[in-house]
Amino acid sequence: LLDNSTQTDSLTADVTFTAVQARHNEGFLCVPPVRETGELTVVKIVKNDNGGNNIVSDFHLNVDDGFVSTGVLSGATTTLPVGNYTVNETGVAGYVASFSGDCDVDGNVTINNGDHKTCILTNDDLPANITLIKNVINHGGTATPTQFGLRVDGFLVQNNTSTSTSSNVPHTINETGKAGYHFVGPITGTSSYGKSCPAVLNGSVTLDEGEAIT
Repeated sequence: LLDNSTQTDSLTADVTFTAVQARHNEGFLCVPPVRETGELTVVKIVKNDNGGNNIVSDFHLNVDDGFVSTGVLSGATTTLPVGNYTVNETGVAGYVASFSGDCDVDGNVTINNGDHKTCILTNDDLPANITLIKNVINHGGTATPTQFGLRVDGFLVQNNTSTSTSSNVPHTINETGKAGYHFVGPITGTSSYGKSCPAVLNGSVTLDEGEAIT
């Protein structure tokens, strides 16, 4: 349908050869060698205790022997040739991963003949972070940024200090204000994922897992 005149396909494979000499070998039997294998189960756990909303299926797991990467499903048992393997994933931004079970802290595991090993890969959502920096213009006044009662969701926060918040919910930015001063705005700033701050007081912004805005 694309009007290609020719097409070339290719396949890359790892092949192991074993040779047994028949000549002058009275005990020679023409039988294939026994393939030594073990089993590996990779279990994915997703913790959403900071407002995260991703699930197990959002993460794509694979087992790598240094040459070939094999996709696996969480909780499914995969039969593998004996050898050294590394469990990897195509993850989601805003989560920190940790290994337990039969994998070491880097996701490495050795499969011996007859093994039944399990690696647990846990992803914990990171909190979002909001930092408010107050600019004060004094025309003879003496007010400092710490005197305006900066607030996130109604709670007082310190000037120029990161505040951890839940992800995937709107957060309101406001201030108590100070007599003799008026807000001229706009509020400016771009998050680590490219989102903009609300331009006016009492506006809101919704951040993803691990996203930070100033």
